[in-house]
Amino acid sequence: MREVGGYELLEELGRGGMGVVYRAFDPRRGREVAVKLLLGLNDPEEVERFEREGRALSELIHPAILPVLDAGQDQGHPFLVSPLAADSLAAQLRRGPLPPARAAELTAQLARGLEHAHATQILHRDLKPANVLLDEQGQPLLADFGLARFLAERTLTASGAVLGTPSYMSPEQARGERADLRSEVYGLGAILYTALTGRPPFRAASPLLTLAAVNSAPLPPVRSLAPAVPPTLAQVCERALAKDPSARYSTVREFAQALESWQGGEVPAARRTPALIALSLVALMGVSLALRGGGEPAPANSPSSPRASAPPGPELAAQARRLLDDERCRQARALLAPLLEQDQPPLEVLLLAAEAANMDTDPERSLALSERALARDPACFEAWSWRIRSLIDLLRGTAAHEALRGARPHAKTAHERGCWHALRALLLSEENRYSEAKQAAREALALDEEQIVARLTLVNLELMAGRFETILGDLTRILAKHPRNLDAHWARALVYRETGRPKEAIAALDTCLEIDPNQPYCLAAKASLLLGQQQGAAARALLERVLMHPLRGPKAEARADALLSEGFPRECLRSLEVALEQSPTALAWVYRLIALLQEERLEQAKEAFAQAMRLVGRGEHEFPAALASVLRAYAPQLSKELRRAALSWAMDFYAEQLERTPEDDFVRRERAVVAKQLQRWELVLADLDRLLAKEREPVNEFVRTQALNNLGKYEEALAQARSTLERWPEQRKTRLLAATLLFRLGDLPAAKAYLEEVQRGHHDETALEARRILTQMEARGY
Repeated sequence: MREVGGYELLEELGRGGMGVVYRAFDPRRGREVAVKLLLGLNDPEEVERFEREGRALSELIHPAILPVLDAGQDQGHPFLVSPLAADSLAAQLRRGPLPPARAAELTAQLARGLEHAHATQILHRDLKPANVLLDEQGQPLLADFGLARFLAERTLTASGAVLGTPSYMSPEQARGERADLRSEVYGLGAILYTALTGRPPFRAASPLLTLAAVNSAPLPPVRSLAPAVPPTLAQVCERALAKDPSARYSTVREFAQALESWQGGEVPAARRTPALIALSLVALMGVSLALRGGGEPAPANSPSSPRASAPPGPELAAQARRLLDDERCRQARALLAPLLEQDQPPLEVLLLAAEAANMDTDPERSLALSERALARDPACFEAWSWRIRSLIDLLRGTAAHEALRGARPHAKTAHERGCWHALRALLLSEENRYSEAKQAAREALALDEEQIVARLTLVNLELMAGRFETILGDLTRILAKHPRNLDAHWARALVYRETGRPKEAIAALDTCLEIDPNQPYCLAAKASLLLGQQQGAAARALLERVLMHPLRGPKAEARADALLSEGFPRECLRSLEVALEQSPTALAWVYRLIALLQEERLEQAKEAFAQAMRLVGRGEHEFPAALASVLRAYAPQLSKELRRAALSWAMDFYAEQLERTPEDDFVRRERAVVAKQLQRWELVLADLDRLLAKEREPVNEFVRTQALNNLGKYEEALAQARSTLERWPEQRKTRLLAATLLFRLGDLPAAKAYLEEVQRGHHDETALEARRILTQMEARGY
């Protein structure tokens, strides 16, 4: 019997242009394996590709990637050894297409495997059903990285040769251009298309004709070949196969998120993440919400109602009130402007003007007007409320907390106390203190059911948790009472988009734009949806509307945030040009920093970071906590030098804050997060011990377990993990970490039991990581 590298070859399984695959027996492990042997050594480039496949796959350990068990040469012939697969996707599809749910699940699992490969700088470049193997449980394994290239390499494709399989190539690959991350999205989309319809997206009489069709022919709609495929799943597949790479999902991770969220034919548009949903909703709430209970006039003597003593110009004030109730803040500001020029404007006029300025994204003006009102009447709760709202919008968290404390004695009625709790909920949500925000919002609604800020804060938290159908019911009830509430319509648009209903999302955004035709969040969101439907001209027209007017200050920052959160970094950079020339702020520089990072313009990003730090150092904003939060969120995109500088600055800021206020748990929690990113585990442990002495929280206990693990205190870490699981057995990430600790401490049966429990019934990233470790244990013979 012939042997290769000590493996007994049993039968030939397949043969291709690069090599032959055998079923073989591994006498050392006593099991059958697959051995891939290179055919011939007359082409050095083929040899290099084969050897590169071995290097690439040896670094890739993931449940959705076929692992390499061994590699070497035998009598001058290179070979690879991998587990023997039960079937292939290509063979399965020859028997017919897959059910839509199975096709979506399988493609999402492949996308997660490919995401792992991309994280190690490897592209596959030959995605097709024949390169997807299936194990005995039907789980997909991505194989044959023979065409994979390290992103930094440039040698093998300098000639512009076309590498790949024509029916599954992206248009740019068909033209001989370099493959990139979006080309991989296309390849996965082609696999999904084939799984849904039973045929590849394009095929013709010859490879050249197929390449021509890939490059220029329109894609046959999924449902024209498979009418049973839900429309939303077909839309996701077709977006991945867009001719224009910019119209596809930008990464395989976004594609995976869309497929993983798909249920019953409902799929999110995948451009937005929960963090961006929260960012945009909170930002828009800061722009347009009024604390008056929505689009209706507030009850008499409430913080938002006209005063009993009629001031001069009562007709104008009453008209301004009606305009504000109808969300027409700019008209209200114009109407109130003459009254504000009086030496002593009436208190009611100051309050209406503060509200109008806040709704019109002018928190600095709103703050000034609220302070004038407080100078007139220090006990006026409504003036306090607009001061707090303006400080929140200006990201001045410490001052907002101080104002909350100052306002509390003046909240006399149930409505005013409800307002106070609603403001506190909004501030806590802005600081990512979500459990406290939810409790504060509930306290607000217990006092006053009409507190719409509290209701929308809860909606925001539900959005982040992905409980979309519950949110729609809440929003329907809000809009029944307040049909012109911009924030409720905006939240509804987000829900529709996240559940894969682009037409309904666009209709909801159109309603928003009827209320405020220039709202940047709504314009940018609609542009994103239109781009996803390949309506590029209409999307560009909307983006030009966003960029139409030069803006400065908070309005420019809100516009930049809207463009960034929708994935338009170039437009964000254009939007900030005037603001940074005429009235630069630290926040504007940070938005520029993020946009430059997304555009991979690292040298300019360094300059933007330096400018932001310079303005913060001058006290330009009471802004550092927000800056620290933004830099933490985007730290993975920063160069090593910038990341360490940013996080070190955040660490110094938090240290100064804690010297002044050592009992500030929020600052201590934030410092622990930054210390974790800097791998200062002793400091992480010290901060978490102080926090946990006051209140047990599963997230803090998980990070404490991580810190103990990284400090080499494995038994103590395992004890912490077990303590957490006794109280919160549903904490799967903690269970996963406990499994790795058990493995390290030699308790393999317990580790395996924990890993199996983590992945049982789940297909998320935690389950995939558990499967990866189990696969690794099996490959090592444990």
